[in-house]
Amino acid sequence: MNAPQPEHTDTLYDLALIGAGGAGMCLLQAWHQAGVLAQKRVLVLEAAIKSQNDRTWCFWAKSEDSILQAFGHLVSSSWSSALVGGKEQSLAPYRYHQIRSSALYASVQGLLTAYEGVHWVQTTVSLVTETPTHCQLETAAGRFQAAQVFDSRLEADAFDSAGLWQSFFGMRIRLAAPRFVPDQMELMNFDIVQQGSTQFVYVLPVSETEGLIELTRFDCDVLDQQQAEDLLTGWITSRFGEFKLEEAEHGRIPMQMQLNPSKPHHSPGVRHIPIGTAAGAVKASTGFAIKNMWQHAENLTTALVQQSPFPTPYHPQRHSFYDDLLLDILKKTPSKGKSIFLALFKKVPLPRIFHFLDEKSTLKEELPILGALPIPTFLMALGRKYLRQDLVVLLLLALCVLLQWLRPAVNELLLPVLLALGLIFPGIPHGAVDHLLAVKPTALPLFIAKYVAIMLAVVFLWWQMPSIALLAFLSYSAWHFGETDAKLWGQTHAFWAWSYGVSALGFLLFSHPVSLQYYFTALGTQLVVPQHLGIALFFGLMLLFLSIFVPSQSKTAYWLSFAVIIGGSALPLLAAFGFYFIGLHSWRGWRHLQKGLAISHRQLFIKALPFSLAAWVLFIGLGVASQWFDLSFNGWVPAFFVFLAAVSAPHILSMHYFYKGRWSNRSTAVSIK
Repeated sequence: MNAPQPEHTDTLYDLALIGAGGAGMCLLQAWHQAGVLAQKRVLVLEAAIKSQNDRTWCFWAKSEDSILQAFGHLVSSSWSSALVGGKEQSLAPYRYHQIRSSALYASVQGLLTAYEGVHWVQTTVSLVTETPTHCQLETAAGRFQAAQVFDSRLEADAFDSAGLWQSFFGMRIRLAAPRFVPDQMELMNFDIVQQGSTQFVYVLPVSETEGLIELTRFDCDVLDQQQAEDLLTGWITSRFGEFKLEEAEHGRIPMQMQLNPSKPHHSPGVRHIPIGTAAGAVKASTGFAIKNMWQHAENLTTALVQQSPFPTPYHPQRHSFYDDLLLDILKKTPSKGKSIFLALFKKVPLPRIFHFLDEKSTLKEELPILGALPIPTFLMALGRKYLRQDLVVLLLLALCVLLQWLRPAVNELLLPVLLALGLIFPGIPHGAVDHLLAVKPTALPLFIAKYVAIMLAVVFLWWQMPSIALLAFLSYSAWHFGETDAKLWGQTHAFWAWSYGVSALGFLLFSHPVSLQYYFTALGTQLVVPQHLGIALFFGLMLLFLSIFVPSQSKTAYWLSFAVIIGGSALPLLAAFGFYFIGLHSWRGWRHLQKGLAISHRQLFIKALPFSLAAWVLFIGLGVASQWFDLSFNGWVPAFFVFLAAVSAPHILSMHYFYKGRWSNRSTAVSIK
């Protein structure tokens, strides 16, 4: 690579390219074809001059596709048919092509030597600062300036390290005996141990004895290079016999949606444009990149010449939805990948799949493809990923409201069952892991002693001064409800949290004034409830007013909660309280705990089990005591509220310190689905 070096670092370049990998090479090739390199002063910043074959790019294309016009002379091999699912399929009108990265690097680098205005600097870039007139680039070789910058770098935290990855290990081999069919590739052969992941093998022959065989994994855990080599060596030997290894390659590609652009074009005047993986050019569900990078490079070049807004590698929302759903399945249940792809290849010809993956298909063309997939698997993923938990609660509440109007007798049976199931999970368990939340390590017996002491004090207060105990219970419950939901919606103001909690609980209670008075009396209090709905209306208006201060990204969740609270007014008080306390609050608290403690739902449930059982013993004890002894509260329902008051007091203290301590180090807005 002998491109001219810059004479002065204060030169204002027309264009700067950061990174000369696949995306950078595509952009330079597009600039060359459009005559841009002959007209502009161009700066290329790359830490290393690439010459080794560090990867092999594959793509399908028709003969007239522009990528073949640009890089057809670099294609090392191509195939007209594929063996998939044990059956041979023609790829017409496509062919499947392979380009070695070393060939692409050499070709484009060779083009640059003819342009005096192209300067190559072997350096790293630490900072790009955009101004209204240009961009300033801080590098290890000095400071540079350019009117327009195209950047292929990825931020260190651009992807979730625990997210889904496509990792691969490829071996370019020479067989001892001719076994390959040169014009036939093998696509996604799943006859290899899955290891709890989605794993498959590509066979890309060059001749009857030479070819590239690649092991690929879709999983959060990437392939270990040595283990992959051992596994692939055994597979090749059993399938093709003895061979000689001539070259190996390995790497990983993110199968994550974080960088998918949300709009087709950048805002006019933007001077710092991402390209390649950093721009979202890699299709998340497949990992195929070179064709998308070339298309993006062509579109960027057209916009540069025409001085129009720069395009992004935008993916239509419909196709982003398909990708996101598949990635969720592969991440949550990676073992299902094999059955999904085999079902697809069995029912849909490869050319139609290629057309679909190019995102050029119509909805009418897509329906048969979607119908070929395992429907139950995708429906479960759809519900898990997109059906919000609070929406499920709202739909269930709507059903109960409908039954209350049409078949109230059915509701008399259904509502107690729902309440009991909800208390089993997540109602009681969400408050049964407080021993894990201590900021300072505390011996378990001492922790339990303190916890039980607080509960006994609360029960004693109910026995001696039920009115004060009730007011205290309502106060700390309102605060706790508000604090939990405030964390969910990213609202950090304590007064907002308290106001919301009071308004939510106030509406639930005062929208049932007759029932509320009954429970007040059954609890042995002397409190009198005004028998009109004006107070409930006031609290409902307060909930509307407080919505103004909810961050925009949390508005939907807030309105779903609002609907559950308001809708509860059509059901008996205990049911209305249960829908909010169990369906919304307890589940949200559980998810906060699960995320904050960084353990699975199953592990958390097991840790909560002993204390959940102890809580049930307390509840049964209070209920029996209310029947046998002359207490201020009489009956199972009043005993239930005293039980909640007793277990809630220490739980609320624990959660408050959890939110202030460990949780404060996490994002305050958590998506609960």
